Amino acid sequence: MEIPSADISFIRGFLLQHRFAVVASITPEGDPECAKVEYFLLEGGLDIVFRTQRNSRKYENIINHPTIALEVGDFETDTVQYEGLAEEFDGVFSKRDSVTIASRSRRSRVIYDEDDIVYFIVRPTWIRYTDVANRPWKQVEINF
Repeated sequence: MEIPSADISFIRGFLLQHRFAVVASITPEGDPECAKVEYFLLEGGLDIVFRTQRNSRKYENIINHPTIALEVGDFETDTVQYEGLAEEFDGVFSKRDSVTIASRSRRSRVIYDEDDIVYFIVRPTWIRYTDVANRPWKQVEINF
């Protein structure tokens, strides 16, 4: 089943309007854990990048259980639920993605030489946008 490009564009536009997501992961013992992260959307698609420290709980959780969920939005009316597979990124970002990552936040910069910072790329498996301010609720759902 082909995903309508209008749905991809709509969700991408929504994600570009926000900077932070709550990432939910599972500990090695099977317990839930969540954390707020600053995220970046890679050029042209719906893949999300975020960084964390190698000694964080989040890092250990994702290495052991790479299926994660993210929640993005203002949490009042519209939001995106995003499920995907996270993979540690050990390459070099494209020049355009590097500029996006570096300029997205005053504190952001692309860090390749610090051992404690790692990047994860999350490739979506399911995304749903919901706006509860509309009756009926407006929803856009994408299955990959």
